[in-house]
Amino acid sequence: AACDRADVIAGILDGLATLDVEIVATVGPELEPAQLGDRGPDVHIERWIPMSRVLATADALVFHAGSGTMLAALAAGVPLVLLPVAADQPENADRCVDAGVGVALPPDSRQPADVARATRTVLENAAYREAARRVEAQIAGMPDPASLLPRLEALAAAGADGVLSA
Repeated sequence: AACDRADVIAGILDGLATLDVEIVATVGPELEPAQLGDRGPDVHIERWIPMSRVLATADALVFHAGSGTMLAALAAGVPLVLLPVAADQPENADRCVDAGVGVALPPDSRQPADVARATRTVLENAAYREAARRVEAQIAGMPDPASLLPRLEALAAAGADGVLSA
């Protein structure tokens, strides 16, 4: 429900407010940003902002560990604070922790102080940014979809027993 979502986001913002950082928060279409109150000049709350705009200048991302947001952040070399809830999010968080690109908080450890501590860790420990930048370079080195399409078309045309040569 929107009220529960507002409470969760408010708790995250409360934790982040204890840090000396500028905060950009997106709340989605169901929640009115004004429901979170006036949080001062360093807190910007919007329903939606293009991830490319946010990630271009972000020092860290605190989020739900969804695949799309995770991949966008890693492609931008941004270290993560992961708050997984459901679906693939717990697995994504585990893989990110294993890769050294972020810190994950379990559902029972998400009080404002927990969020602040995890975010401070990611911001202050350069190893997280270095790991995120290594993943960024790996992603940048992957072939783009346009270069793979002809190979995929050939594989499809070859049928179930088809073999593609290099």
